[in-house]
Amino acid sequence: MTGDPIREYRASKWQRAEAGVTYDDGYRDSPAFRDSVAYRETVGKHSDEDETTQRSFLPGSYPVSGYPSNGYGTETTLGLREQEYETLPPAPSQEPAPVAPARPARDRLGVHFGWELVLLLAAGAVGFLLWRADSDVLRGRSLEALYIQAAIVGAVAVGMGLSLRAAVPNLALGPIVFAAAMFFAENSGRGVLVTAGVTALLAAAAGVAIAIVVTAFHVPSWAASLGAGLGLIVWIQDHRTAEAVVSGAYDPRDHAVYFFGGFVALSVLGGVLGLIGGLRRATGRYRPTGDPSLRGGGGAVPAALALIASSVFAAAAGVLLALNNREVAPTENGIGLTVLALGAALLGGTSIFGRRGGLFGTALAVSGLVLLSHYLAAEKRGISVFALAAIAIGVGLLVSRMVEALGRPKEAPAPAPVPAAEVEYEPPPLEIPPDVTYAGQRPWEPEDAPRPAERWDERWASH
Repeated sequence: MTGDPIREYRASKWQRAEAGVTYDDGYRDSPAFRDSVAYRETVGKHSDEDETTQRSFLPGSYPVSGYPSNGYGTETTLGLREQEYETLPPAPSQEPAPVAPARPARDRLGVHFGWELVLLLAAGAVGFLLWRADSDVLRGRSLEALYIQAAIVGAVAVGMGLSLRAAVPNLALGPIVFAAAMFFAENSGRGVLVTAGVTALLAAAAGVAIAIVVTAFHVPSWAASLGAGLGLIVWIQDHRTAEAVVSGAYDPRDHAVYFFGGFVALSVLGGVLGLIGGLRRATGRYRPTGDPSLRGGGGAVPAALALIASSVFAAAAGVLLALNNREVAPTENGIGLTVLALGAALLGGTSIFGRRGGLFGTALAVSGLVLLSHYLAAEKRGISVFALAAIAIGVGLLVSRMVEALGRPKEAPAPAPVPAAEVEYEPPPLEIPPDVTYAGQRPWEPEDAPRPAERWDERWASH
C-alpha cells in the first residue's frame, strides 16, 4: 500500500480491467460533470497536483477496494486459482495397468488321438493278414520271439521319442544297444544283475558326455550323438570274434509277454506324462524358435535328462538283446536299429521339431512295424530294416507336419489398443453475486450493457 488513494484506485482499476470487469469513467471528462460539487471539492483538496491527479474522487464517494473479481488476471487470484486446481481430483493414470502374462495355450491332442486310431486299425489289419499268412508266428515260441523283438525295438523307440520331444534327437541309440550287448555278453560271467547295472551306468555316462557337448556348446544333438555313435561302432568292431553270454544265464523268453507289456506301459506312461502341460512345455523348452545356436538356458536340464534317459533305455534293450540272442557279433553296428526306432517314433506321432507327441502312438507304431516285417517274411517278400525304416521315416515326417499344423493351439487375437482417455479439467463456475454494487449503488451490469459514459453524456447534456 502506498497510502495514496488515487494510486490505489488506479491499481485496482487495472486489476479489474485484467479480470474482465470494466467500469467506464469517461463521464468524468464531460463539462457537466466538471461543474459538479464533488469534482470541485476534489480539485480544491488536490490543487497542487497535476491535472491527472486532480481527476479523482473523494475516498468516501468511490470505494477503492472491495470489488468482486472473477479470479483472473492478478497474482492473488492466480494463486487462488492454483489452489482450486489443487483441490480437483487427480488425473487418472494414462499408463495401462500391468497385465499378468497369459498362460500358454494347451496343444490340441485330438489330432494325436485321431492318428492313433488310424495306427490301431492299421496294426490290426497287418496282424490279421499275418494270421492268415502264417498263424504259427502268433503261437508258442514264435510269439515269444515276436514279443521280445517288439520289446527291444520298442525300448529304443521310447528313448528316441523322449529325445525327440526334448528337441535333442539321440542318433547314438542303436550303437549304444549293440555296444551294451557286447559289453554285457563279455562280462556276463560276473553276474547278470551286476553286469546289467554296470552296463546301464556306462550308457548313462555316454549320455552325459553327449549332453555336455550339446548344452554347453549349443550344437545340434543329432550331430553330437551321431559322432558318439560312430565312436561306439569303432569300439564294437575292435572285437574280432563274437561274444557269447555265459552258459546258464537268464532266458528272457520265459517272460516275453512281460517284457512286451513293460515296453507298452513305459511308452504309455511317457505319453501320460506328456499330457501334463507344465511338464510338456518344460520337456520341449530346448526346441529352437530363432537362431538354433541360441537356446533357452531353462531347457538345458530337461534336454540333458532326455539324452541320459534315452541312453539308459538303449542299454536295457542291449542287455535284453544279448540275453535273447545268447551271442553278439561284432559285425552289427546298430545304425539300422537307430533309423528304425526313429521311424517308429515319428510314425507314432512324435514331432520331429520337438515337444509334441501322442499317448499310444509309439507302441502302436512299433507293433505295426514288427508285424509288417514278419508278414512280409511269411509272404516270402523279405524287406531289409533300412527299407522298412525309410518308409516309416517318410510317413512319419508327413505325420509330424500334420501334428504341427493341426496340433498348434489357437493364437489369441491381439487386443485392440485402448486409446488414452483425454482428461479435461474445467474449473468450477464462479458465481458472481447479483447484488454487488459500486459507488452510487449501481447494480452489476453485463458487458454488453450501454456504456455509462454515453448515459452520463446524455444526462448532463440536458442541463
